[in-house]
Amino acid sequence: MVIDNPFTDFIFSAITSISFAILFNAPRSKIIYCAVCGGFAWVIYIGLYHATDIESFGVFVSSLFVAAFSRVCSHKFNMPFTLFFVPSVIPLVPGSQMYNIMKGILQNDMYYSFSQTVKAFKFAGIIMASFMIIYLLPSYMFFFKHNRSNDSFK
Repeated sequence: MVIDNPFTDFIFSAITSISFAILFNAPRSKIIYCAVCGGFAWVIYIGLYHATDIESFGVFVSSLFVAAFSRVCSHKFNMPFTLFFVPSVIPLVPGSQMYNIMKGILQNDMYYSFSQTVKAFKFAGIIMASFMIIYLLPSYMFFFKHNRSNDSFK
């Protein structure tokens, strides 16, 4: 049975991101940002996959979102980028393909194992490419300057 509810998808992927943020010893006040980012990333991935039937496109767009959100949070809170990126991208990591690779090897189905290996490397490469695209953008794109009301008095 496949759960096809965006709310439950968001909750379960947010719990996954929270778990890895705790595992990586993220500050408690920043865990919620990792959870929100991971939850939205999975909902974006599932939504685009169901809309286009192209799994790679869903992974690419959702990992672009994770990288951009992580970069904004890192500039806003003056913390490392990886503090937000790693726990948030965990729901997109191709762990099920790794399981399928081992299952194919154990069942002596090398064609299935090879196809799952190619798929896992493809998704890992897509995640890394989206990370590099966002990380190589100029940093001023991720700063949000606030207009202060007391600046007119200077």
